Amino acid sequence: NKVARNAVKIEKESTSGKFEEVAPYVSGKRGREVFLNGDVDYGVWTAGQVIGLIHDVPTCAELISRIEKEAEETLKKATSLITSTPSPELSTPPSPSPSNTPNPTAVGKAGPETPGTVGEGINNPSAEIWGVGKPKL
Repeated sequence: NKVARNAVKIEKESTSGKFEEVAPYVSGKRGREVFLNGDVDYGVWTAGQVIGLIHDVPTCAELISRIEKEAEETLKKATSLITSTPSPELSTPPSPSPSNTPNPTAVGKAGPETPGTVGEGINNPSAEIWGVGKPKL
């Protein structure tokens, strides 16, 4: 737009290269006014990468209708994944065995071993089964 071209011209012709020279043209205040007054030549305005995902400009009614339809489809897909019988390995915690019984003398980074604690030198398979103590990347 016109304002962006003026800012580029000033930037190219500048001998100091100071931002203050182009600031009146590229300030966020002017860019905001573009959206308020509808004059696309009033200021510099930006659009991110998401602009490539816009393929049409629906009315509000069309947009709401689409959102509702997509939500219903998503819920139907999600509920179709629910089974009536829970998986046995996820429905109850594992029963204590010699390898996963708390050992009050074992100490790892997390402190004394307790159910659900994972640390160096601690063998606690029940914590790994339930996802406790796993690092998040």
